[in-house]
Amino acid sequence: MAIKKITNSGVSNINLFFLLTAILVSCGFLIFSTKWGIGTSPDSAAYIGVANNLLSAKGLTIPYGNPPDQALTFYPPLYPFFLSLGGLTGSSLLQSTRWLHLAILSGNLILFWLYLRKLTHSLMPSLSVVLLIPLAISPLILNLHIMAWSEALFLLTGFTGLFLIAKGLSKESKSLVFIGGVSLGLACLTRYSGVALIVSVTGAIFLHHKGKFFDRFITAVYAATPGVVLLSVWVMWTIIIGGNLANRSFGFHPIGINQLQQGLDTIASWYLIPLGLPGIAKSGILVLIAIPLLVVLEKRYKNFSEETKWNFLILIMFSIIYLIFLLISISFIDANTPLDDRILSPFFVASGLLVTAGVGHFFNVLRTSPVFKILSISLIVLSFSMISFTQRISVFQNYHKLGIGFSHQNWRESELINQLKQIPSDLTIYTNSPEGIYLLTGKISAPFPRKIDLTRQIPNPNFQEYMTQMSNEITKGDAIIAYFSSIRSKAFPDLTDINLLLPTSIRRVEYSDGLLIGSAD
Repeated sequence: MAIKKITNSGVSNINLFFLLTAILVSCGFLIFSTKWGIGTSPDSAAYIGVANNLLSAKGLTIPYGNPPDQALTFYPPLYPFFLSLGGLTGSSLLQSTRWLHLAILSGNLILFWLYLRKLTHSLMPSLSVVLLIPLAISPLILNLHIMAWSEALFLLTGFTGLFLIAKGLSKESKSLVFIGGVSLGLACLTRYSGVALIVSVTGAIFLHHKGKFFDRFITAVYAATPGVVLLSVWVMWTIIIGGNLANRSFGFHPIGINQLQQGLDTIASWYLIPLGLPGIAKSGILVLIAIPLLVVLEKRYKNFSEETKWNFLILIMFSIIYLIFLLISISFIDANTPLDDRILSPFFVASGLLVTAGVGHFFNVLRTSPVFKILSISLIVLSFSMISFTQRISVFQNYHKLGIGFSHQNWRESELINQLKQIPSDLTIYTNSPEGIYLLTGKISAPFPRKIDLTRQIPNPNFQEYMTQMSNEITKGDAIIAYFSSIRSKAFPDLTDINLLLPTSIRRVEYSDGLLIGSAD
């Protein structure tokens, strides 16, 4: 008995060592890649801008835009609030966010490991650490944490909630289910897609709970109420402030074949399937990956602990519900949603946990020695992980050397940005990149009038009116245009539209990265 305890203790210490090693390696790549600060995109600028306004006692408002300091309605509030905590240290948000994301990455990897421990509970103790490797050095997971995006926090709050609810359901603890529900509520305040988490848990409870209908209903209420209440309060606030639902409107714009193809290509890339293959071939390979694993899991399902069953069921439900949520959202709310790594990241985590756990269970049914099983799994996992990572290692090297997004060298050394730093503060700046101007100069600018509402895929009926207004301000010398040639968007007018509108007598100064139109004297 004493020998068994010592052996188990030794195995636990080895597992802990490898877990910490995986976390340190992953965090090391984040620190290496963000030498010039956290990666930033237009969305990142909005999050950071709101965080800065919170620190300046301006509330949940976006500092730039037309007009500036409008209330935040398009994005949920939790992630900007979280970023503002880093500003309390007195450091730049571009740097403090880097360290906040380091903490989130560590938390997410520990959470993924806990999931894998439960999903492979009946297998070898050290298997969960081995299976964590594809997630620990996944280019997708690393990129999510390298960028100032809300997805990293969404994964932490959302999957923590699912994990706690699964544990609470297995132990018949309504208090634990409620705490998990609160975590799901925080996920909803991070990204609106948290609704899919609530629907998934509710569906799993009605499918698998052994109680009568009323007991299932009450348990579902415990799990769903915190998220529904928190999200409802925020949505009502956006309606009161903005007059519509989270600055969005309903319409029917069915998802197109190009978006579906993009989604298929994104998922295929996770499993190293060549992008040049026809769509039907990619779909076939993905089915071939999924079916054997699902068959093995189904055969072993009766041997799982109750908590393991709940975890499997909830992850499967979420994988399905999340894709349905995206289909509905694109078709009725936001037609401009790309099915890329970022948007599909919650599905990547849920399906990735299921697939990696399935690999472990697949090898466990083989009648071979435990040593052969662990070596075989380790070889497959390490080979897959290294191939996946080495395909993107040059990207992380460029991040380290040049910077990411608006922290990139091209933006830091922009001639147009340097010129904008010198213009009078009372001059209105119209631009196709108010986010870049804000992050790099601190100046407030207004976006060009939009030609097209991309979320609904319809022309802006007020486009010409707004363009004429902008032209009048520039002609009077009250405003200038800063046009960045690297920014391409069919939502904004291009140089042809601008040149047709403005008189040729208006001053134009060309720089290596763009154009300054109007008087800046």
